[in-house]
Amino acid sequence: NTAEAKAACRESVLKSGLSACLDPFSRFLGKEDTTEIREGLRGSIDGGVGLDLRVENGHVVVLGVSPNTPADFSQKIEKGDVIVAVDGESTHSYQGLSNMEVLRRVVSRLRGSPGSAVTVVVEKGDSHRTEPVVLERSEIVVPTVSGAVMREDVAYVRIRQFTGHTPEQFLHALLSTTLRDDGS
Repeated sequence: NTAEAKAACRESVLKSGLSACLDPFSRFLGKEDTTEIREGLRGSIDGGVGLDLRVENGHVVVLGVSPNTPADFSQKIEKGDVIVAVDGESTHSYQGLSNMEVLRRVVSRLRGSPGSAVTVVVEKGDSHRTEPVVLERSEIVVPTVSGAVMREDVAYVRIRQFTGHTPEQFLHALLSTTLRDDGS
């Protein structure tokens, strides 16, 4: 597509031209970067599966499964599993790329329209057994607040990040940590 090619060329010129002028702590943010920042500030992802991932030794490893998400509901993906393919594309094909670029590509393939399906092939722990898991993407609300009762008269509420959902999550955590068994 000519319009897409022109946009990519324009962004590349801006990126390289501005990087020469900016101080070492500044960088150009392209369309993809600003989309990620907006999602982070909003506190939700339009079509995701609920996996926390990291690249370790060239492998895409599941750090955790967010509660009440498609990955959680499937009960087939666990912490420590390795993602070996997403929708038929092997993660091994990303060898030679930076960890950040590998993660970006995998996340990009995992995300899509809410209600659409994605097939994730996971390698289970040390068994090296692979299992395909079909997940239906949905809106993912990123948890930013947690709470616990420390003692009868002390509640602890932690805010990890401020997003559009933080006020409601804070209120929920506060109420759930302050209500006593008798409902008062």
